[in-house]
Order: sequence, then C-alpha cells, then structure tokens
Amino acid sequence: MKKRYDVQAIDIIANVWTPESNRIRPKRDAFYQGKMKVKKETAKGITHEEMLRRMDAAGIERAFLAATKVGRLGHPACYHIPYEMVAKAVNRYPDRFHGLAGLDPWEGMQGVRALEHAVQDLGFIGAHFYPHWYELAPDHAKLYPFYAKCCELDI
Repeated sequence: MKKRYDVQAIDIIANVWTPESNRIRPKRDAFYQGKMKVKKETAKGITHEEMLRRMDAAGIERAFLAATKVGRLGHPACYHIPYEMVAKAVNRYPDRFHGLAGLDPWEGMQGVRALEHAVQDLGFIGAHFYPHWYELAPDHAKLYPFYAKCCELDI
C-alpha cells in the first residue's frame, strides 16, 4: 500500500543495485550483510521495479542514480558503473530516476569528454565524486577541468 506524504522526498544519491551492476562490484558480502545488516536477497541485487517499490514505501518520489566511480580501476576494491547502465534505468523510468555522472580525476580530459557525453547525449543532470576513494581533496587541481565542464554544461 502506497503511503501518502505531504512532501515527497528526492534521494540525492542512490546506486543502481541490480544483479547486473553487482557483478561489476567487488564482493563485499561480509561488509554489507555483516556490518551494514543488508539482507542476503538485497545484497544479491534488486530490480529497478523493486527499488521503485521501496522508494514508494519510503515516500521517495525521485532518485538521482549515480554512475559511481569508486577509485582507480585496477585496484581490487575499486569499480566504475558504466554511464550506459544508469542511462538505461533513467530512460525506462524518466519520472523517477535522474542520472549523475561519476568522476574519476585520474581520467583527465578523457573523463571530461565522457562527462560531456553523459550530459549532452545520455541526459544526465549532474556529476558525482567520491573524494575519499581517490585520496584527493575536493579542491585538488585534478578536478578543475571537471568543475569547468560542469559550469560550461550548467550542471
């Protein structure tokens, strides 16, 4: 049963958590199921429809789905969710999901061009960055080209 709320919430940072996206992530079952108490069924991945059902139950109208870039590729704990994976969910549920392009400061101008593609061609509405995964301060010079592109794209 859908609950009614006076004000609908927007989840400003959500992750695609499908079985497909979870195949990209390193296995962290002990962390998610142990420390975070995530149910085993959820840890395996949920469909977008199940995510929407849970959003409805919590009174969340929309979610910004991040194509997260969690650290530099090649490190065993790191992964990047492809922009196209998020765009697929956004295109299927445009009234509920909006895409955020993950940033990897080590990608340089290739990453800046990918950000531009995500916004101009895939319809993403913003960028997302995890400074701690890169051990860089948010004002590090490696991020200046990304910030400049965000200003240029008005995101």
